[in-house]
Amino acid sequence: MLPNGITGFRDLKDLYISEQEKRIFQRFCYSIATHYHCEVLSFDLDLASKNFYSAEIKTERGRFYLLENAYYPWIAFAKNLDVTEIEFVESPFNLTDPSVNVLTLPELEQSWHDIVGELNKAELEQIKYWKPNIIGDIIFNFWD
Repeated sequence: MLPNGITGFRDLKDLYISEQEKRIFQRFCYSIATHYHCEVLSFDLDLASKNFYSAEIKTERGRFYLLENAYYPWIAFAKNLDVTEIEFVESPFNLTDPSVNVLTLPELEQSWHDIVGELNKAELEQIKYWKPNIIGDIIFNFWD
């Protein structure tokens, strides 16, 4: 079930959900880079028109993006990161960190229609407007 506030939208009467700490996300990315001998190339921590942080990471197998939802410690990996479409991929690492929820490709690509029960009214209105296809498009969105 998608938790209330995961999209970053809320009505003024809804409970405020604070953003995840940017420095914790950065430390997490650097720890992955150290452990798996790869390189963090850049960070995008700006939440203007999106609800997630991202880091571009370079490995021996190529480049990918590590994404973290700005409101919940849910992470995913993407091959391409574009405002029109995020191309999700399986995690290139065997992550077992209990502080984050690493979403698998099947989880990200499933239909969202039956799991929006906890979302608030503002989130449901955004879903109606943006018409996402999969859960990943809700958890990691470029909605403004």
